[in-house]
Amino acid sequence: MEIRGESLEGVPLLVVSGEVDHSTAGELELAVQESLRSGAQRLFVDLTSCRYIDSGGLAVFLYLVRRSQPTGWLGVIGADRNVQRLFEIVGLAQEPGLRMFSGRDEALALLAVPDEPPSWRDTAI
Repeated sequence: MEIRGESLEGVPLLVVSGEVDHSTAGELELAVQESLRSGAQRLFVDLTSCRYIDSGGLAVFLYLVRRSQPTGWLGVIGADRNVQRLFEIVGLAQEPGLRMFSGRDEALALLAVPDEPPSWRDTAI
């Protein structure tokens, strides 16, 4: 597995290539912690070149999603159908702190829309 740190419009982005499994999950977790050291509430992980994630890798993604709530989110970019299905099976896809994007353009489109204040989300119409 290889991890490259980048930024997408000021939001930390980790580009993951290879397989995320028990032997590499610790490396991903360290990269995540380094990316979030500045206090960022949002993080993108680009999985376009990642074709396999096992339970060790899933544990890192679950940690990320839970850590981001209630004010932030984790954006997963380019996950293939097998990885998406795995996220669905374990319930990650239904987590409110997870956003799935087919590519970087779709992720950039979300960043172009300002976050609405929490009071707007919590107010019934």
